[in-house]
This record gives sequence, structure tokens and C-alpha cells, in this order.
Amino acid sequence: MVRVGTATFFSGALVPLAMMPAWLQQVAAALPFAQALAVPTSFLSGVTPVTDAPRVWLIQLLWLVGLFGLSRWIFSLAVRKVTVQGG
Repeated sequence: MVRVGTATFFSGALVPLAMMPAWLQQVAAALPFAQALAVPTSFLSGVTPVTDAPRVWLIQLLWLVGLFGLSRWIFSLAVRKVTVQGG
């Protein structure tokens, strides 16, 4: 519930990011959740010009690479710790 609530809030699904205080907008924009809803909505509504698309794609690519690397690292730690008992 916490994960879903956090993702819903910081993606702009509950409150649009434009209506949040400036400091909270910066926090939400720095997290990957905004890429799911707020960024596509801002392109479709015309708030973000299409000329910013390469910058947005670069941010999304960096998040993708970073989260992929983090997941591989956590998985490698988990594989070393997990012991399977069975026959």
C-alpha cells in the first residue's frame, strides 16, 4: 500500500505536479514516478514543448539504466544469501 500510494502521489495522479509547492515539484520531478503520468500528460496538454522530448528521453533512459543496475546488484546479493533446501 505504501509503494502504490507513493507512486500514485509522486506521479501526479492524485494532485497534478503543477499544483504542488515548488520544493515538492522538484522532488517529484527527480523521482522516476513522474515519468509515468506527469511527463506524458504535460506533452499532450502542451505544457512541455515537443522540443524538450530528447531531454526527457535521456532522463528516462538514465532512470532505466540506473534502476536496471540497482536491480541486478540486489539480485546478486540475494542469490548469495538464499539457501534452497530440498531434494
